[in-house]
Amino acid sequence: MSANEKVYVIDPVSKSTLPGKTSSVYKPDESAGGGESPVGRRDSTRSAKLDRLDEKGSPALAFLSYFAGPLSILATRRGRRSRLWISAAGVSCAAAAAIALRAHGVIPGARGAFGTGDFLWLVGACLAAFLGFTAWARGVFLIGRCRSPLIKRLPGWMRHPAAALLLGLAVPGLGLFAAGRTRRAACALWTVSFIVVALAVLPQASGLWRWNLAGGMLTLPAERMELVLLAIAALGSLGSLAWLVQALDGARLAERLRGVEARSRGDLAALALLVAIAAFITMFEPAVLARNLDLFSAAASDEGMRIIPLHASTAAMRLDPSRPEYTLRAAALNESLGRIDRAEALRKDLAARWAAYARMRGEMDGSEPYPVQSVR
Repeated sequence: MSANEKVYVIDPVSKSTLPGKTSSVYKPDESAGGGESPVGRRDSTRSAKLDRLDEKGSPALAFLSYFAGPLSILATRRGRRSRLWISAAGVSCAAAAAIALRAHGVIPGARGAFGTGDFLWLVGACLAAFLGFTAWARGVFLIGRCRSPLIKRLPGWMRHPAAALLLGLAVPGLGLFAAGRTRRAACALWTVSFIVVALAVLPQASGLWRWNLAGGMLTLPAERMELVLLAIAALGSLGSLAWLVQALDGARLAERLRGVEARSRGDLAALALLVAIAAFITMFEPAVLARNLDLFSAAASDEGMRIIPLHASTAAMRLDPSRPEYTLRAAALNESLGRIDRAEALRKDLAARWAAYARMRGEMDGSEPYPVQSVR
């Protein structure tokens, strides 16, 4: 290298890192989604502290808080922080108290036929039932989520399958709650609102039907009103079935929690099923049920209904085919709804069965067969 040549050295240190300089490197804003903001960290820390505080207390009180109804939302600190759920619980309890006072005559109600005031009370009762059971289910879910260590410290006999079954049959979801399945317990508890709504509406079905025909506030078409009543009855049946299913599910889950090896009980289950079927066949009286359904169909027809009496008469006809009046009523109801082909098919089937009876009766008596005319 000659003396006239120059050598350049590149300094790797950035000017931004020299003393007195600030770095221009971009850092993402954590509060904008690049990370957890300080406020979010404080909220999560506060919720964790509240959950740890809920873990302290008595297992018996945590279990008894299930029976507090919508007010069970107050059993946890997280529930007490929610103004929405507290308001829902308060409104539902106030509505339930008002309905109870009106039922006992403390709050005067409308006298005479079913009117607009009765309809508004009925709608309020249904909404209060849904709101109350929703708040109750939310409270039960928070109890199982925030106070799960206390639920796990319950006595061992409460987790026995038989105890879980009895608890579930007595109070919906209670067996699942004792087994630690609070999410399922909350769902089972919420389905009870279907039963409450059905019990509130169906006893008032006759008055509600007359009020709707008279041009009340509802003023639905007659057939649609009948479908609404049938849908409410179906919801009540669904809630009753869910009550039984959740009790059996609680017993099954409680048996899994015991930690014992599962044993095959297929033979015992099949035997119990056969015994139940035999007992049902022995005790069931289809003729009595068919007569009651026919009486209900006649009463509903007098009220002007057509769809509900049709289903009742069809069920009576299936239960007791020996009574021709059930088939004739079902055929007449089908004809009133415009189902001419179905009505003619029912009459032809009745005529064929009557012809077979007349022929056999003539053969037994040794006389001429009875003349069979078309059934109308």
